[in-house]
Amino acid sequence: MSMLDEDEFVFPDGWRRALHPRRGGAPGPKVTLDRKAPAATAALVAEVRERWLDRVLMSPDKGPAILERIVLALKGEPDAVGAAALALAATEVHGYKQLPSFVDAWVLRFGHAFAAVAAVQLGHVTVPSGVLMQPNRYGGHHGSATVAEMLRRLRCVLAACPDEAYAEAVAALGQIREDCDQCRVAIAYAVPTELAWVAQACGDYAAQGRSADARRLDLLHRAMSTAEQVALLGEARFLEPQYTPQMDLWVTVVDGLGPAAGPLFGKVFRGYGPMKTKRAAAEFLAQIPGDAAFRLLMDHVEDGLAGPSVREASARFPRRALRLLAEAAAGQGEHAQQAAFAADLLQHHVRAHGELARAEAPNLPEDIRVLLEGALRQSAAKPEAPLESLPALLVSPPWTRPVEQRPQPVPKVVTGLEPPASTRVEWTEGETEQVGRMKRSPVPSFDYARAAAQLADAIAYGDHNIGAYGATELFLSGPVEEHRALLRQWRPEFEDSAKQWLWPILERFDVDAVPALLHAARHGGPVKAEGSLLPVLDLDVARLVADWLLRLKTGRTPAHAWLDRHGADAALLLIPDAVGTPGKPRTAAEGALRYLAAGAVPDLVELAASRYGEEAADAVRVVLGDGPAAPLPPVTAPALPKWLDPAALPPIALRGGEQVLPESAHRHLLAALALAMSASSSTSASASSRSASAVSQEPYPGFADALAAALAALDRTELAESAWQAFLAWRSMGHPAQQAWVLGALGLVGDDTTVARLVPVINAWPGESGHHRAVAGLEVLAALGTDYAVSRLNEIAQRAQFKALKEQARTKIAQIAAQRGLTGEQLADRLVPDLGLDADGGLWLDYGPRRFRVGFDENLKPFVTDAAGARRKDLPAPNAKDDAELAAAARAQFSALKKEARAVAADQIRRFEYALADQRSWTAAEFTGLLLGHPLLRHLVGRLLWVAEVDGTRTGFRAAEDLSLADVEDAPFALPSTATVRLAHPLLWPQGLTAWSEIFADYEILQPFDQFGREVHALTDEEKAGYRLVRFEGRTVPIGRILGLTKQGWRRSPAMDNGIENCVTRSIDENRYLVIDLDDGIPVGMVGEEWAAEQTLDAVYLSTRAEAHHAGYQDSGLRFADLDPLTASELLRVLTMLVE
Repeated sequence: MSMLDEDEFVFPDGWRRALHPRRGGAPGPKVTLDRKAPAATAALVAEVRERWLDRVLMSPDKGPAILERIVLALKGEPDAVGAAALALAATEVHGYKQLPSFVDAWVLRFGHAFAAVAAVQLGHVTVPSGVLMQPNRYGGHHGSATVAEMLRRLRCVLAACPDEAYAEAVAALGQIREDCDQCRVAIAYAVPTELAWVAQACGDYAAQGRSADARRLDLLHRAMSTAEQVALLGEARFLEPQYTPQMDLWVTVVDGLGPAAGPLFGKVFRGYGPMKTKRAAAEFLAQIPGDAAFRLLMDHVEDGLAGPSVREASARFPRRALRLLAEAAAGQGEHAQQAAFAADLLQHHVRAHGELARAEAPNLPEDIRVLLEGALRQSAAKPEAPLESLPALLVSPPWTRPVEQRPQPVPKVVTGLEPPASTRVEWTEGETEQVGRMKRSPVPSFDYARAAAQLADAIAYGDHNIGAYGATELFLSGPVEEHRALLRQWRPEFEDSAKQWLWPILERFDVDAVPALLHAARHGGPVKAEGSLLPVLDLDVARLVADWLLRLKTGRTPAHAWLDRHGADAALLLIPDAVGTPGKPRTAAEGALRYLAAGAVPDLVELAASRYGEEAADAVRVVLGDGPAAPLPPVTAPALPKWLDPAALPPIALRGGEQVLPESAHRHLLAALALAMSASSSTSASASSRSASAVSQEPYPGFADALAAALAALDRTELAESAWQAFLAWRSMGHPAQQAWVLGALGLVGDDTTVARLVPVINAWPGESGHHRAVAGLEVLAALGTDYAVSRLNEIAQRAQFKALKEQARTKIAQIAAQRGLTGEQLADRLVPDLGLDADGGLWLDYGPRRFRVGFDENLKPFVTDAAGARRKDLPAPNAKDDAELAAAARAQFSALKKEARAVAADQIRRFEYALADQRSWTAAEFTGLLLGHPLLRHLVGRLLWVAEVDGTRTGFRAAEDLSLADVEDAPFALPSTATVRLAHPLLWPQGLTAWSEIFADYEILQPFDQFGREVHALTDEEKAGYRLVRFEGRTVPIGRILGLTKQGWRRSPAMDNGIENCVTRSIDENRYLVIDLDDGIPVGMVGEEWAAEQTLDAVYLSTRAEAHHAGYQDSGLRFADLDPLTASELLRVLTMLVE
């Protein structure tokens, strides 16, 4: 299609097979009458006569009058009703597939007019149970799938017949139009050229309202060809949503109505049909010219339905796309909400059609022209860099070169090497704390002897999972030495995560637990093993890990973690396999050694190999590709799809900005990024090692260094922008899984602008059935690793709408904190946004002649003060003297600030209250730098009372507005550098609070939460001696209060098989939890159900498990007397507020 023909509709050849053709419309499939049809249909009728029809005809009681018509037809008379009845009777024996053959037979015997009348008459004769009935003037089956196929054959035949035959058929049909309502619909479908007939059928159908037969609506859709007909039927009934794409309907509607049909497809998008149907409709619309169809696609470009189709339509109608994309990018018309997305699409389109854009720009309205010219300037070409100036990877990468023809080196085989035979279990400090939280105290009511006997019998029987719960409890909390031998025989298989069970067992039994862990990991695979083998150094574990690395994508992350953990020891275990007899164990071990060799200690593997002797060391060097005759292995880069064309992406300048990558080099860069992400264990490397060298498994030796050199040669800002545009292309194509590396690459080449753009997408994905993409997006943020990226990741961890995403983000934050040597709270202190405030914790907003200062109240809610110091909740409306442009910008800035502050305030106030309840401490430097000196947090710090402790001496102090510190006498206070700083709690420091409360009252300092008047509670003697809080049990509370506990540090338990969360828990320390068992429990996704509106506190007790439910009635051995008074007071305070 030429650009001058963009308004002309060219019917695609691929649509013709599905078309219901109309005379004068697009040609459908070729029509050839079946010359064998008369004989074939006669044979069908003869079989029906033999089976039952002749018996009916010879009956003394002839019955319905229609039998007379059948007799005429059997005699060869041209009786259309009789012929139709015979055809329908034949279906009782042979089904409905043969009906279209009767059309061909009728045309060949009696002509087109007879065939038309007979086919229409068939729609209102019936053959129930072998007895033919009188035609029903108002009933019948026009529109049913069976008769519709016969009518379709009739329509095809009439569309292709000679003019004279068509005229006769129309005349014959005109004589029977009044026979029944359904006949008019069938006739309108068969001869849609008769516009008045179609219009009448549409009007009649619409008048019947909801009682109308929906099946006849399909026939009317395929008959219409004018806007008048659509109006008569009513758009509300047009193109009802379907569960599957109806290509024959869509194609026929467009053939009849032309481009005017485009807007009518809106209902397909808005309806209840599945995504595949909606995407198919979008692909269909991309073929249709006209602004209406293009705008309808634009309406759905961001929701994953129409992105690929917009690109296809833009390529097919480039001039229209320039105008409408520019219009949408300017925020005009119906597409203001898509301005940003449209701007990206426009930029992409301009790069592909620059010459056309320059020619069209003068013809557009000024505001759209200015935007288009801006896009042209952005895409203006800079000179290309000469190839010889580029890194080798961008000029001639290995996947573009012929495989070296040198003979492949014969692997050196060294046998007889013996790996270390010992098994060790080595815990890190963090793991020791983690496993401590998993440990269980002995359960007094549990019969350990009986459980041991049952397990021994089960093992003898060959089923190690009989009584699995009893077995785990036996080894988790039972006597160690008595059951050590039994554990060595146990081979468990878990259906869910095994780590929570196996790590405490491993900690208790040490190496004797390794066979059980190894078996569970082999059975459950790397996902269910969940890192349970990480502390274990053992030959069989090393072999399993190497096998995971070789075979399983899900095994890469745990394999890398284990190999990184054990380094040289892992190499020692695997070297004998890696140089041994060729086979799968050798291949797996070779891959593991190559991974280790690419790590932070380059000579690690060779040093380990030297311990086996020179021959083994030489063999290992060949394995690592360091042998003198080792050619580069064959490399295949993932193919780039058509939609990821470098010519349509923003050019990437070299560092310095004067020259850009040639298209060929840009293509090699994309292929390299695809290769890097495909070789990685996930979308990115760890947050602490964001670089090309973080590629976890090189596709060939030296790749990581080559990629790092290539990226270092490029302008980072332009590289990030080009990667973002590639991501948008991937997103608009419906996130094809094969190119998911495009998302991962953002973690390698993105910047903080990437973060700002990506976070809203991550937050939206779970609601679009894209949880796995959202989790991959979290990996990108972690891989970027900048303070801004991590702060936005922390936002998701705190405020994500979707629970699963929030939990994943919290896990990533914990990992990042550990990598930085911080606790989660310490990391959170460093991630609080400053909202763009100045060093004094405020902000000036400029109206020109007037300026306003932003401040914050006790809830971090911003306000403004004018020049006279008068406080206002909001900015005033601009007056005639103000600078209108400055005032508008100031109002927009303040509006954005209020929104950002509202999002941050609740989290930060909650964190400070947690710090009070948990008596979290800061060093003097942390307090001064992270709290007092923070532009936003200073507004909270100054409203709270603090205590500095040095050598057991406590001194209360507060922070003034100028950040100076003062004691209770209002005298300056110098915070000692060695001091530990905490928030003052009434229980721990009651004697000084009275004076301080008066000072705060005198200065009219309002607090973000009640610190001075905080309730203090105590356990009774009976409660101290036990593990349950009976005073709260049996109390009924609204479910909203239970859910509110999650904002106070409590966690909901995982849902059980019935979708019910049975308890909520609060962590006390590493291995103690306060648990509230609920009756009826929280129904996931159904908290609004009436039966769940109130929850009864079934039991409130101490437990060693974070997710115990109902088993808590068993005494875990914990006692409330072991809690410190502050912890007990805070727990009782929350429970009291819950029930009162």
